[in-house]
Amino acid sequence: MERVWDLDNCHLHLLLNKNREFPDNLTLDCVFSPLLTMSWVVDSRVAVLLPVSLITISLIRRLLKKNGSGQLLPPGPPQLPVVGNALATDSKEPWKTYAEWGAKYGDLLYVRFFNRDVVVINSEKIAKDLLEKRSSNYSSRPYIATLVPFGWDNNFVFTPYGNEWRLARRLFHQSFRAEGALNFRPMQICKTHQLLMNLLETPQNHMAHMGAFAASVIMSATYDYEMGPSDESFLRIVEGTLSGLRYMTPETTVVLNAFPFLLNLPAWFPGANLKRSAISSLKYVNEMIETPLRHVEKSIAAGTAGPSMVFDLMKRKEQEQPDRVAEFDQALRRASWASFTGGTETTGSILLYFVLAMVLHPHVQERARAEIDAVVGKDRLPDFDDQPSLPYIEAIAREVVRWQPIVPLGVAHATTDSDVYEGYYIPKGATVVANAWAMSRNETLYPNASQFIPERFLDNQGQLVDPESPNFSFGFGRRICPGRHIGEASVWAVIASTLAVFEFSKGKDAVGKDIDFVPTSSVGLTRHPDPFPCRITPRLGMDAEKLARLMDSTIA
Repeated sequence: MERVWDLDNCHLHLLLNKNREFPDNLTLDCVFSPLLTMSWVVDSRVAVLLPVSLITISLIRRLLKKNGSGQLLPPGPPQLPVVGNALATDSKEPWKTYAEWGAKYGDLLYVRFFNRDVVVINSEKIAKDLLEKRSSNYSSRPYIATLVPFGWDNNFVFTPYGNEWRLARRLFHQSFRAEGALNFRPMQICKTHQLLMNLLETPQNHMAHMGAFAASVIMSATYDYEMGPSDESFLRIVEGTLSGLRYMTPETTVVLNAFPFLLNLPAWFPGANLKRSAISSLKYVNEMIETPLRHVEKSIAAGTAGPSMVFDLMKRKEQEQPDRVAEFDQALRRASWASFTGGTETTGSILLYFVLAMVLHPHVQERARAEIDAVVGKDRLPDFDDQPSLPYIEAIAREVVRWQPIVPLGVAHATTDSDVYEGYYIPKGATVVANAWAMSRNETLYPNASQFIPERFLDNQGQLVDPESPNFSFGFGRRICPGRHIGEASVWAVIASTLAVFEFSKGKDAVGKDIDFVPTSSVGLTRHPDPFPCRITPRLGMDAEKLARLMDSTIA
C-alpha cells in the first residue's frame, strides 16, 4: 500500500507491503521538495522519525524561544507550525520569493525555516546600515550542515568570523587587493587572447571556453599553474569540486540543518544518496586543494616557480615561528581554495550572461564596436590602457553584473549578538541574507530593471555616472568579495576583446531562420545560463593568422 501526506506540494511517501515490512528500495523522494533542490533518499524508518522530530523541535521552540528585548521582530509572511515559511519559499529561486514578500511587508523581513531565524534584507541601504556600519555583529556565517561532510569548511568564505577567518582573508587580500591585482593584468590579457583563438576555432563550444578561461586565470594567479586543453584529469577534479557548491546554501539544507543526523547515515544504508555524494565531494575537494599546492612545492624545489599567491605565501611561511606554521598552513589552504572556487564559478557565469545579453541585444554590440573601433582602431586589440577611454564597454560590464546577479543571495551572514534596527528586534544567531536580486530590481534606481540597458550607467555625455560597479554584486562589509578586482578585470578584458573580434547572434535552424528562445538559468548558490542557440562569427575578415598578428601588436 502507499500512504501519502500532502503538505502543500511537500510529499512524504511511505511504502508498506502487506506484511508491513520495509523493502530495500524504499525511498523518501525529494523530502520537503520545496526546501531541497537536491534529490536524496533515506530509509523509511527515518521517514517515520522525521515528523516526530519535527513536532518535538516545534514544542521545544515554543517553550524556549523568547524575544528578550520585548520588541517586535521584522514583519514577514504568516508561518506554519513547525516548518515556518519553508513550504511557501521557492526552493530553486528563493530570492524571487523574498523580493515578492519584500514588496508586501517591507525591505527588512523575518522568516523562519524550522528552528532557524532568517532575516532578509531587500534594500542596499539597509544592507549597508547593518552589514557595513554594524559589521562587528554581522560578519559571521550561519551553521550549514553540509559544510563539513562535503569538505567545504576548508574554504574561508564559509568560515565563521574569528581569528581563523581573519588570517586566511589577510593572506588572500595581500595578493588580490586592488593594487596587487594589477600585477596579474598582463597574464589576463594573454589568457583573453587564448580565449579569442579558441572561440575562433570552435565557437560552438563557447560555454566551455568561457569556463576554461575563468579557471585558467585564477589557477595562474593562485598557483602559477598553466591549464592546457589536455588537462582532462584536472578538469574532472574541478567539475567534481564545484558540483558540491549547490549544497552550500541555508535554503537548500534547512531539513539537514534541523536534523543533521541524516548526514550521519552510513554510505551503505539503503537510499543514502546524500551521504555518498558527500563522500565523493570530500574526495574531490581534497584533490583540488592538494594537487595545485604540490605543483607549487615542486616548482619551488626545481627553481622554476613563477609569481603567484601561493608561491608568495609559501616563501612567507618559512619566516613564521614554528608554533604558528600549522595555523598558517591551514589558512593558506583556505585562502587558495577560496580563490579558485570563487573566481572560477562567478567569472565564468558572468561571461556567459554577457554572451546571452549580446545575442538578445544586437544594438548594444553595434554601439560597443563603434566605440572600440574609434578608440582602439583595427590594428590591435583592446588592453587595459584603453579602459578609461571605453566607458560604454565598462557600462556593459556593470549592466551584466546588475542584470543577472550571479550570487543572488550572496553568502549568508549570521549575527553574533542580538540587535535592534529601526525598532525591530534581530535575534542573536540569526541567518542574515542580503538579497542582491531584489536590489538589482529596484525600479527607483534602475528603471525597467528587468531589461538590459547599459546606458543607465552613462550620463548625457556618454561618461560613467558612478566610479564603481553596483556594490550589492560583491557583498557587504567585512565579507565583501576580496577577489572582485581581478574578477572585474577579467570580465572587462573579455568583453572588450570579444566585441572587437566577433559578432554574437541567435542560432539558425535548418532553413536559416533565427531560433527564438526564452532564456533559463541553472541555480544553486550561484546562477548561470542554460545552453542557448548562439552563433559567434568573426568580423573584419578575421582568421587565425590575422588574429595572431593583432595579438602580437597588442602585447608589443
